[in-house]
Amino acid sequence: MHICCRKKREDPIESTPSQYLELYKKCWDHDPDNRPETNLIPNSLENIIRDETQIGKGMKNLEGAQLSDLESNRGGEILAQIGELENQNETHEFKEALELYVKPRGTWNVPIIKTLDGKEEMDNENKEGDVEEVVDRFLTSKDKLNSHDKEILEDVANEFLIKQDNALLIKTVNNFFEAENKLTLEDLSFLNIAADQFLALKNKKALKLLEVAVNEFFESPKERALKDVIYNLLESTFEKKLSLGNVQSLKNKRALVYQMTTEDVKTLEKASKKDIFIKITNELLDLKAKEVLETAINNLLTSKRKKVLLILGSGGTGKSTFNRYLARRLRECAKNDMTQSIPLFIALAPLEGLINKNRDLIEAYLQERGNLSSVQVKELRNRNFVFILDGYDEIAECERNCYDSNMFTEWKNAKIIISCRPEYLDEASRKKFWPKENGRKGFQELTLTPFSWDEIEQYIIKYADYYSKKNDSRLSWNADKYIQEIKTISQIEQLVCNPVLLKITLTILPDLRKRGTSQINRIVLYDEFIKKWFERAQERLQKIQLKPKEREEFNRLNEEGFTNHCLQFGKEFAFEMFVNNNKVVVDYDPINEKYTSDWERFLGNTNLKLLLIRFSMPLFQRGNQYWFFHKSLRDYLISCALLDSLKDTSQATRFNMQSITPEPAIQQFLAEQVQQMPEYEQKPLFNFIEYSKSNSNFQIASANAITVLSRASIQLPANLNNIRVPGADLSNGDFNKLQFLQIFKIQNFKFRISRMQILAAQIFKMQNFKMRTSRAQISAAQIFGVQTFKVQNSMILILKTSNLKEQDSVIRISESLSRTNFGAI
Repeated sequence: MHICCRKKREDPIESTPSQYLELYKKCWDHDPDNRPETNLIPNSLENIIRDETQIGKGMKNLEGAQLSDLESNRGGEILAQIGELENQNETHEFKEALELYVKPRGTWNVPIIKTLDGKEEMDNENKEGDVEEVVDRFLTSKDKLNSHDKEILEDVANEFLIKQDNALLIKTVNNFFEAENKLTLEDLSFLNIAADQFLALKNKKALKLLEVAVNEFFESPKERALKDVIYNLLESTFEKKLSLGNVQSLKNKRALVYQMTTEDVKTLEKASKKDIFIKITNELLDLKAKEVLETAINNLLTSKRKKVLLILGSGGTGKSTFNRYLARRLRECAKNDMTQSIPLFIALAPLEGLINKNRDLIEAYLQERGNLSSVQVKELRNRNFVFILDGYDEIAECERNCYDSNMFTEWKNAKIIISCRPEYLDEASRKKFWPKENGRKGFQELTLTPFSWDEIEQYIIKYADYYSKKNDSRLSWNADKYIQEIKTISQIEQLVCNPVLLKITLTILPDLRKRGTSQINRIVLYDEFIKKWFERAQERLQKIQLKPKEREEFNRLNEEGFTNHCLQFGKEFAFEMFVNNNKVVVDYDPINEKYTSDWERFLGNTNLKLLLIRFSMPLFQRGNQYWFFHKSLRDYLISCALLDSLKDTSQATRFNMQSITPEPAIQQFLAEQVQQMPEYEQKPLFNFIEYSKSNSNFQIASANAITVLSRASIQLPANLNNIRVPGADLSNGDFNKLQFLQIFKIQNFKFRISRMQILAAQIFKMQNFKMRTSRAQISAAQIFGVQTFKVQNSMILILKTSNLKEQDSVIRISESLSRTNFGAI
């Protein structure tokens, strides 16, 4: 019946050449007179083969261009060319990237139905997992049922007819959709209607209804059509006779009318004149019931088909590396299987004049890079493609509607993957990527996550293995050594979760260890990292599209010192975060706060120089929020800004604006840098302490100075009487006995210890000194009466005694002390 009566054939295989489709459809024509002459078919096939050969040549040209694009370094995005990589060419670098490739992980949202107070509503659930698996599901998501799906549906439909349990049908249908695209409440409502229509068509009373309608129609066939007769019967008193009203709603019973085609009516008319009416009508109802479910599910699949995947990730997280890896893998799959999607990797930065120009971007690209004609491109529109558009944030005109202005609607069988840094987008701009065909339903977003420690180790092992096999490279460290060294550097594990930063660290760390005899501290690594980051940003800006005025400003920055400008901006921005309530995340609304916020001078969008510098910073942006991609970078830059301010010893100096006590990380960066300074550069710190004795306006600078010197274990001035250091953190301080007594007279400072190493036997000629696991009782001479404070679970009592002698004994607070707060004494 499907072929003979309905004149329907099987669906063509995807990516079949359109000319061949037209030919065999003509050969299938129900009317023999419309079929082509047999002797003309060979000529038609020869023409098709000739055209396909020409297209094949064009695609071969394109393949060469694709290899060039895949193996070129997009502004240093794949790997930073540093250290021993400086002399590598781009092709080698791409091959290296494949050797070092570690499967990225990412986060994405999936729609879920949750029940709240007995009411169902839609919500999103955040998922994390393998990026490749998510992308593969995106690429393989279907827009219609295949033959296997139809068999599954037929089986469950039969079971559904018996049990009439919608949950069974919903569960099966949900399996036709990928994990990121499950049925919503709206979809379920649509599916439930189809389920009711299916039951109505399978109901035995439907056969009786059609029989009555046909008989009534033939009593007066000229007055009304058969469809009208059926429709009227649904609302007639005869309907009540059949008791149909107690089974389904009127809307669903009208499925008999909605599903009736012209061919169906003709079939019924012919069958009514023969003794096969019941047989034909039953077959027709079964077919219509099957079509109801299949059509409904196909409509859902089409309306929910994902067309665009936006891959987000900050600079260095591996977007381009993944895109190139994906394109290469898909290209290998498509080589010998024409049903597989053809990948096109397109680096957007070099395509000035093509992107977002209200023209077909893909056609322009195929004509330019593959020398294909418009006719050949038209033929390719029928094929399956995956367009991988890399670096949307690098184009000059990125504010326009991406989907519409590049006419992606012309490529019905294409999937589109676009990568971009999130700081270039806000929530509203996501709509620029929504496909015109089905809007938000066709859009998917995926965010790359930083490396976990397992992924860091995988990368290190691959790195060591790769370079150990190179003839021109001899690694001084193996993988275990790298891992061991990285673990010894404070906070570095969190920094190297960025793949590019991990590569930088692996490249420079052995040399840094070789340069000095002492242990390498974090400052050296951070210095080198910041330098290489800005150099990489400079290379990137040199290669990507810039508007003429932007290019002029960039050239001016280069002449003046691009890295120095960026470093200065970073210091000033980080310090502004620090003095502005010690912010880690900055909120700035460019519309409502343009003229009222202090952040305008950092985050405004009108100054080209500012824009170029800011986009070169290691910053995250999400909507109106900005933050450094790792807090340690913020703290490091704050410490640099504070040290720079030591050149100014007036009370207006930055060193006198904000206490560093709440930020041990900043203290540590300052201490490590001060330890590397010559004594004359440390002098301003001692001056601030001295100034505070006579001028209370220096008390913040004084407290910061003594905090840094204490943490750096640098000997303090001999005379600390009358100094003002409110809130100072004296942990790890190195004091002689007199200084210890002077400091104890200071009010409101922090003294965090877990144990005291008292060197020199008779520090105060203390009597009755006892130290227990839970209690330490110190009797000391003439201190100031009784003082008490806690060290974790222990109690220290300082009691009034006699015979104190001030000798050069030293009380050292161990560097490993815990951070118990003694409070104000």
